[in-house]
Amino acid sequence: MLIETKRVKNYCSTYKTIILIDKEPFCVCNSNRSAHEVIKRLLGGEIELKDKKIEKLIERRNKNASKNSFI
Repeated sequence: MLIETKRVKNYCSTYKTIILIDKEPFCVCNSNRSAHEVIKRLLGGEIELKDKKIEKLIERRNKNASKNSFI
């Protein structure tokens, strides 16, 4: 699982941080700090996120990843 972050200009000199997993966009965060919290959560850390939508995305992705593994 390759995780990358990319800063993208939004408008009026504001930037968004996009989290890419295996070169596919996963979610958009407002700041680098929140992006790093999401990445820590993706890697298995016990961090409570403020955005419940992203938590649901992470749970859904983890369920799909466990189904696709052959262990």
